[in-house]
Amino acid sequence: MGDVTFGGATGRISLSIEPAAAASGDERRGTVAVASWNFQALGKVWFAPADLATFHADLRTCHQRLDGAAAFRTTDGNLAFEVVFASRGQVRMQGAFREAHREGNELRFTIATDQTYIGQAIEQLQAVVPGSP
Repeated sequence: MGDVTFGGATGRISLSIEPAAAASGDERRGTVAVASWNFQALGKVWFAPADLATFHADLRTCHQRLDGAAAFRTTDGNLAFEVVFASRGQVRMQGAFREAHREGNELRFTIATDQTYIGQAIEQLQAVVPGSP
């Protein structure tokens, strides 16, 4: 199992990835925790390792350039967020976590952070993404 946390001054997104043995086909299962100010959500997600690898590569490129955006979306549609690099090392994570889609349960979030926190998340992603350099 691997853990990745995108932290910031106003919240965090934490993804705990279950071992490959718990996977189904090309998907992996995990748990996500989102905290934005005083709002929190916790739930299960499914994602493709290839999507996580693409997100990792895009995020690393944005971090090196201190510009651009990297997006991640789970295959079940429960979690979607974007990491946007702004001026002077400031970074904004924005997105939504949904559960029980028929009920309309959704937490929309914007979390302020900076390049330092994102660097830590990139290192954690490198440890859990298969084939990362």
